[in-house]
Amino acid sequence: MKTRLSKLTSFAIALFLSLPAIVWGGKPQVDIENVSLAGSFLTSRIDNNGDGQGSSWCTLQIKGGYQGSSMQQCVNEDVFDGFTNECPGGLFVVTPSRGTGMGVRTFPNAQDQIFLRLTERELCANAFGGIEGTDQGVIVGGTGQYEGASGSYSVNYTGQLLYGDELANPPQFFGSILGSGTYIIERQ
Repeated sequence: MKTRLSKLTSFAIALFLSLPAIVWGGKPQVDIENVSLAGSFLTSRIDNNGDGQGSSWCTLQIKGGYQGSSMQQCVNEDVFDGFTNECPGGLFVVTPSRGTGMGVRTFPNAQDQIFLRLTERELCANAFGGIEGTDQGVIVGGTGQYEGASGSYSVNYTGQLLYGDELANPPQFFGSILGSGTYIIERQ
């Protein structure tokens, strides 16, 4: 009887542990998060591509999504693409062949992070210190429950330059960011 009970217990445990694979069929779980964000940016002296324009560092508080809130930090090096009528303060871009960017989004459980790579940016600066932009990128892994994660994100934002030194080399600026976006996170 004892052997039969232990076999039955072992079977129940094995069934319980395999339940996620049975229910989800081993397919990744997909979280689609519509979020709002607010934060700040600060240009830095990091200039990996040697164009004389520094990278920018951002810190964002993100509300919404699977875990409710998170913090994102990023370093992005966009490329000046000229002045336009729509962007008299300059158009700054990241494309697959120009510019770069990486980010880390940390969730309330500090063991859970996703890693982000910026693949496209179009940022328009007006003549009065305002900015408006769109960023798109991919998720390239993570930690905790996001280990091995993949997916994509897209964020639209506005901002305002609050303080700066255009004569610094490279020019230095600090400002605000407000926006919204969507993260599509695939995890095992």
